[in-house]
Amino acid sequence: MVDIGLGANTMSFTAFHNAFHTMEDGGVDFARRMEQTFALLKQDKKNLAVKARYHDEVPDHLSQCTFINRDILVCDNVGTNWVYVSPSPESR
Repeated sequence: MVDIGLGANTMSFTAFHNAFHTMEDGGVDFARRMEQTFALLKQDKKNLAVKARYHDEVPDHLSQCTFINRDILVCDNVGTNWVYVSPSPESR
């Protein structure tokens, strides 16, 4: 999602977890469904204006956050997911 410029549109881990179990319990191949969804999102991104930010809220506490790698920090308070990406070396 970050690679295609949709980091502000990611679902929270809680929503992802619930979607996974709901789909799998319903006989849907979750991985295949996510591949199809990602392909559609990439197409939409080419044609639709997408905001870089939807609100000014921030996580309440760092305990809601975890590093994905040294450049990406993700925070989740169940209802909202934040993706923070370190600026590229060229833009620092």
